[in-house]
Amino acid sequence: MGAFKAGVLEDLTARVGLRFVAAYGNAPTDICAYAEAGIDPAVTNIVGSHGGEACDDGEPTQAVSDYRDHLNDLGASTLP
Repeated sequence: MGAFKAGVLEDLTARVGLRFVAAYGNAPTDICAYAEAGIDPAVTNIVGSHGGEACDDGEPTQAVSDYRDHLNDLGASTLP
């Protein structure tokens, strides 16, 4: 499943020039798909028990415990 997700993200980047500034998910397959597609773990937000995990030996993702709190944090900052 992670390979399929990564493939879709890579296709969007190559075919239409989409540039990801943030990614959200809640599963280990999301974490690795985003990493394999070149999305920086510093902007990969994982909700729930897998938050903060990394793909293989990579950098850890950002743990999000609650979407509402996270949205308030985003309001106080800007994305790249």
